[in-house]
Amino acid sequence: MERFPVLESNQVAMVTANVNSGQILNLDLLPDKQNGRGVYAIFNSAQDALNYAKSIITEKKYIECVIQGPDQETVYYVTPKNVQQF
Repeated sequence: MERFPVLESNQVAMVTANVNSGQILNLDLLPDKQNGRGVYAIFNSAQDALNYAKSIITEKKYIECVIQGPDQETVYYVTPKNVQQF
């Protein structure tokens, strides 16, 4: 998988996966077939990432999103049924 990106203190990274299979998706929300190239979306705030995750899941019920901070700590885990904040 792609290395976790270097983030500034206010930034977060989001990775998406198929909620049923766990398969990581690329930035086009398709199964990642390039071994992790282009799977992290970078946002300037956790709220921006959360809003984007919710918009994706509204349209594509098979996606889950993990939003992580600069130290790879999970900030949000978003599924079609739930939003968990850590």
